[in-house]
Amino acid sequence: MTFQLKVCVQNILTGQFKWFEFPESEQTIRHTLHIDDGDEYLIADWEGVNGINEYTPISSLNQLAEKMATIPSAYSSLINDWLGHYGSIETFIEEFDYNDWTVAEVSGDEDFGIYLVEELSAINIPEYLEPYFDYEAYGRDARLELSCIVSDSYYTWQ
Repeated sequence: MTFQLKVCVQNILTGQFKWFEFPESEQTIRHTLHIDDGDEYLIADWEGVNGINEYTPISSLNQLAEKMATIPSAYSSLINDWLGHYGSIETFIEEFDYNDWTVAEVSGDEDFGIYLVEELSAINIPEYLEPYFDYEAYGRDARLELSCIVSDSYYTWQ
């Protein structure tokens, strides 16, 4: 299941509003809510995405929805973290490329350390030292060094 950007748009003059799933054409929204050219609308509510406000343009919402569609659905929980990293919807739209990010399904620094050693071969630990290696400390240091974005189930970094 892909992440859906759901936004409630309101006709300022009539008060009429409707929820739309984006991307959606501005023409369809204006027609549905009887918003004439020159009349204004506002974003009354939204679900699941930080950074939207009542004056976010429909064109930006469409671009955001298209960008979000490039993210595998398993990682949709990271969208707000990535938006926070970029600081604004506009910067996210301009600069985000999912392929620039590495995502590890881990739940803590120790798991991250193990992932880096075993999956990515970040360092080679001689077999006789493995029982003494502190994966948690290594994972913590790597998380800080890589400036990871951390969620409940993922560490992600560029």
